[in-house]
Amino acid sequence: MIRTMLAAALAMGLAATAPDARAQPPAVKIGILNDQTGVYSDHSGLGSVVAAQMAIDEFVKANPGARVELLSADHLNKPDVATSIARKWIDQDGVHLIADLQNSAISLAVQHLGNQTKRITIATSSVTPDLYGKACSPTGIHWAMDPFALAIGPTRALADKKKWFFLTVDLSGGHLFEEQGVAAVKAVGGEVVGRARHPLGSADMSSYLLNAQSLGAQVVGLANAGQDAIKSIKGANEFGLTAGGIKVAPLLFHDSDIKAVGLDQTGGMVIGTNYYWDLDEGSRVFGRAFFERTKKMPTDYQFNIYASVRHYLKGVAAAGTVDADKVMAKMRELPIELFGDKRGALRPDGRVVYDTYVMQVKTPAESKGEWDLLKQIGHLPADKAFRPASETECPAAKAAR
Repeated sequence: MIRTMLAAALAMGLAATAPDARAQPPAVKIGILNDQTGVYSDHSGLGSVVAAQMAIDEFVKANPGARVELLSADHLNKPDVATSIARKWIDQDGVHLIADLQNSAISLAVQHLGNQTKRITIATSSVTPDLYGKACSPTGIHWAMDPFALAIGPTRALADKKKWFFLTVDLSGGHLFEEQGVAAVKAVGGEVVGRARHPLGSADMSSYLLNAQSLGAQVVGLANAGQDAIKSIKGANEFGLTAGGIKVAPLLFHDSDIKAVGLDQTGGMVIGTNYYWDLDEGSRVFGRAFFERTKKMPTDYQFNIYASVRHYLKGVAAAGTVDADKVMAKMRELPIELFGDKRGALRPDGRVVYDTYVMQVKTPAESKGEWDLLKQIGHLPADKAFRPASETECPAAKAAR
């Protein structure tokens, strides 16, 4: 009964502007904009397009009166390309939601465009806290974990190692990770003995790693991601840092990265995440369904797309319209269903909060299968995992205090 009412409300709301009452109501249009061929493509990429379609298929099956169309594009990690695609989607294709938005500069630019055009944007794989801070938007949502959330677990787990060196990609997102990583290290009594910044897609990390070794670092914190993080870890093994007892702590690392490097080189590393396919039976349901379609287990970013698109569509159905303000109000009102009995919430500043997990990469001896990569060693409730709304610079958050 509830599903039928939701479908009817959706159809009525979208059909309100149709010239012929007998015509099929226009579709809700969703665009997935991300890196599909570059250094971060394994984290979300085409897998996120699959995840979005899974959420759409699930919704349409439950609400037969609904029509939803999916678009996708590769932004090539270039803000001007991303903005051009997003503007075309909005102006010419009538897209109502743009999601994923990998890359901090891109997510900020597209969120700003969404604010100008009253379109909802959901950053499911961007790390910059400015999305819910000084650059927050009434139509912008930040779903992915940010540097504050990602740095807590690894630094606490390695609190006995006092001397850190940070290897950072020279981008705004990397700088933010370094800043939060340094703060987290100092919060547990550690010190930073050195830092180095490298260009995106650097071919050689050896000089940076050898510098960390010469400075007596006990931990090399990686404020980079994707292929850059993979090269850093492989280099640390190649140049004897790990054999010499130096730990490598990637602050942003995914299942796909572990697979690319191998358990023999990543076993024992500690990472933070909001989703791992084998956390519990609830997480396995999505993981197995995704695997059936892609022959890979999903990353946390790919799960984020599934959960966020599903929540958006529930908001549209509950509002009975695609009007951004009304849908956002419903998305804040409705609890966010994650996996199993896990729930999240959307704050006034646009930050989605949920429990996070501290995970340790399994050794080859511990792993029982190809995708048996992580084990849980810690848990952070939502109110501890994310920066409080009272500390953000978002005007909406200040008004809600």
